[in-house]
Amino acid sequence: MPTSKYKIYLPESVKRSLFRDAELFEFCKHKGEVNLNSFIKTLISNYLEKHSERVERKRESIVAIIEESTGASRLAAETTSVKIMAQITGFESRRKEGNCVITLTVSGRTNDDIQYVIDTQLKGATLSQYLRNMFESYLSLPRPQREKIMFKETIETLERASKKGRLVSFRTQNAPAAVTVMPYKVVASHEESFNYLLCFDVEGRTARSYRISRICAPHILEGTHVMDESTLRELQRAEDQAPQFSFRDAQEACVRLTEEGKRKYRMIYTNRPKATFMDGDVYHFEWPLVQLEEYFKRFGEEAVILSPATSREVMREFYLRGTRAYEVCGDQEKLSPNEP
Repeated sequence: MPTSKYKIYLPESVKRSLFRDAELFEFCKHKGEVNLNSFIKTLISNYLEKHSERVERKRESIVAIIEESTGASRLAAETTSVKIMAQITGFESRRKEGNCVITLTVSGRTNDDIQYVIDTQLKGATLSQYLRNMFESYLSLPRPQREKIMFKETIETLERASKKGRLVSFRTQNAPAAVTVMPYKVVASHEESFNYLLCFDVEGRTARSYRISRICAPHILEGTHVMDESTLRELQRAEDQAPQFSFRDAQEACVRLTEEGKRKYRMIYTNRPKATFMDGDVYHFEWPLVQLEEYFKRFGEEAVILSPATSREVMREFYLRGTRAYEVCGDQEKLSPNEP
């Protein structure tokens, strides 16, 4: 299969952001090294159509303004809009911070997509300028939307199966053996900003969630499975709370928060448990206890787990060990020969 190479000039910040997404979405080579080339190829192929539509809408807005403000004909307005868009692209390219260069190696579908851009989309801009604008447009989107772009085909397959009420078979990066599931819904985690498939594992007879980026080669099967009300309630609760956790292990818990603790609870959103209701200073949760404990370990005296007793004891031991560690550290400093 013929390959082509293209040099793309990007601001360092854009390259860093693309690399970070490639890392977060787990585009890796066999030895675990981030595969930026594969990531960018997928981005171009999966986002080209939507980006072209966004550019066309912007150009149409410019045409309408020219027609309305000058009375120019449609043809004249379109010709002028192309020149304006090219000038904007060139200006943005020149005003950006110092550029770095990456060499993109493409073949197959991505090669065809780039040739399509060269033939129909540049309109006075260079390929490098066009792709840079595409990447910046992509990076302006929230992370869950960016991940959906990168795994567009996987999500479309899962959603099509869910709509048809069909089973799906796939492998995951962590386990090579295929699993068969009944898909429920693809949802974004509010805390992590990643997408998860909520589903029912037919063989394991349990509700499950899978990171979208770790699902490999999903195939729609002929069979189906009707989920019972209990399973649907579990999946609905996971959708509302935290699809990334083992929601089957959720238990009731109560935590007393000070005013500072309440402020921290509002501010620290990563892996934050969702309160089922609040009674003054006491927050009630239905959440996996390990996740609850790990979250509130950051609060110190501003959060005290009242129940269950097992979690209260876990937290007490955690702070006791921390106190002992600091006492030992203090004693060692007192014995230091360097101390005057």
